[in-house]
Amino acid sequence: MMRSSKRKQLKLERKQPSRKPYDRVLIVTEGEKTEPNYFNDLIKDEGLSSANVVVTGDCGCDPTSVVNQAIKLFKESKKGGSSTIYNRVFCVFDRDGHANFDSAINKASSNNIEIICSYPCFEYWYLCHFEYTRKGFQKTGNQSSAENCIKELNIHWNNNFKKKYGKSDAQPYVKLKTKLNNAINNAKKAQNDADSTGEMNPSTRVYKLVDYLKSLKTK
Repeated sequence: MMRSSKRKQLKLERKQPSRKPYDRVLIVTEGEKTEPNYFNDLIKDEGLSSANVVVTGDCGCDPTSVVNQAIKLFKESKKGGSSTIYNRVFCVFDRDGHANFDSAINKASSNNIEIICSYPCFEYWYLCHFEYTRKGFQKTGNQSSAENCIKELNIHWNNNFKKKYGKSDAQPYVKLKTKLNNAINNAKKAQNDADSTGEMNPSTRVYKLVDYLKSLKTK
């Protein structure tokens, strides 16, 4: 009787439904290091599957190139049917001085691609982990608006990590994770203000993608 009970228990355990696969996601970024490092670190730390969430940053920094690459990879994913097609496609790029920024956004929109943009640069998202600011970052002399944003970020980076910020820093998501809620709140507040005033610099939509990726674990 004991053996029969054990067999039934094992059978029930084997019949436990497997977790339903979550969305297949494509993230195409303009950077080869900063953005892929961050999102790949998030994927690893949050226990997401790198087969389901694909990050690529090998198409250059031009927004149109990023969108074109996303369109190409999405079309390729459709060839394998429902098991390989991407459910959602994101393009991640900066506003910083790109002449074809608006046309890239329009092209993405017409192809159902979601844009995750930052003004002036992705590092503003990092800055949101430490402070809330809507002070516009402008080009000054030989310094671009992005470089001036990074200069502000470096103050906090040095204070917290005792080193200068670098675009290829290892494990950026893990490094900043304890301040993630602060970053999301600051980024949301900045985006709401940007939407209401029409002044986008500085602001970022990265928090939307981070929120979505973290939600995949619960689906």
